[in-house]
Amino acid sequence: MPRWWSFTQRPNFLMYDIALLLHIYQPPTQYPEILREIAETSYRPLMRVLKETPRARVTLNICGSLTEQLEHLGYQDILSDIRLLVEDGKVVLTGSAKYHPLLPKLPPQEIKHQIQLNQETNERLLGRFEPQGFFLPELAYTFHVGRLIEQMGFTWLIVEDLAFADEEHRRHDRIYGIEGTKLNVIFRDRLLSLGIAFGSHKSPESFLKSLEAKGEEGYSVLAMDGETFGHHHRGAMDLLMGLLSLPEINWLTVPSLLKKYETKREDVNVLPSTWGLMEVGPRQERIFPRWDNPDNPLHVKQWQLFYLALSVMMRCNADQEGYLMARAVFDKAVHSDQFFWAGGDPCWHPGMVERGASLLCRAVEQSPSAFPEEKEKARVLVREIVGLGKKLFGEKIILE
Repeated sequence: MPRWWSFTQRPNFLMYDIALLLHIYQPPTQYPEILREIAETSYRPLMRVLKETPRARVTLNICGSLTEQLEHLGYQDILSDIRLLVEDGKVVLTGSAKYHPLLPKLPPQEIKHQIQLNQETNERLLGRFEPQGFFLPELAYTFHVGRLIEQMGFTWLIVEDLAFADEEHRRHDRIYGIEGTKLNVIFRDRLLSLGIAFGSHKSPESFLKSLEAKGEEGYSVLAMDGETFGHHHRGAMDLLMGLLSLPEINWLTVPSLLKKYETKREDVNVLPSTWGLMEVGPRQERIFPRWDNPDNPLHVKQWQLFYLALSVMMRCNADQEGYLMARAVFDKAVHSDQFFWAGGDPCWHPGMVERGASLLCRAVEQSPSAFPEEKEKARVLVREIVGLGKKLFGEKIILE
């Protein structure tokens, strides 16, 4: 047992209320061998830590794209562990969009469709699934997306803290709502979250010092990829267990946190945002720096292909022959990872980019409403995307 799992109580002992939200997801184009590695090094150990740590309380988003792949690859034990943790009250699940698209890029009917797909898949594989909270893929928020999520019955969502229009006056002793809706909004503590996600904190004590240095009363919300633990950082699973065992921290699920602080509530303006805003600081006009950078010619061509596939799909009628097959392909093809891996700042994955483009092309080719010239245009764009990407960034995968 690492020596830092036990702590002497400080003279001025304080309890910090913290909610931890973990997001686990894999795109439909993921290589099976990579998913198996992630399942073995991250998902299984993560479930074990949550089961074995008495004070663990986590809010978990798992997209239907991942639950389906885990079932297909035989990882029913991970799905069973999630069900058990939910039953024990250690984990609360959120809703999301099944294939992890950037929701502001989709029309309302497609957003609803992705959310319904996620609901159906997770209900089938995880049992009773009635989430009140919603996880926005890439934390991509706009007001019209938030309003639609409210209409679908969700009561809260989480966004990046840079989305708070008046950040200097944000308080941590109250709950905020989104102006013009009844939705509660939780703001991710970006600096604390990134300190863990990027490996700056090597021990629970290091994290605790950062928490104390903030000097703020109330609560904090951490949100990051669940793959941070065990996959992105091999030794981070011990860190997670140490964090969840800290006597100074009262770990809460987001619903428990909302209930505890609900007596103070204030509506605020929430800005369009993603958790990629960390790369551009106050330049909030660049909302999608990792996924839609206008200075990246590869992104420009990817979005041309995306909107070609979307326009073709929007013309389809559900009773047309071949519609269901094309629809199933398109649903998967809108995932956000293909754009992330084409960012080149620094990440680049030629295989994932080509797989994403090919899936969008296949959706066009299989659509009963596509014209021959649109099918040819899609094929040309795939070739241009692959060729341009390799010209810009090379043949090899770049991770950092």
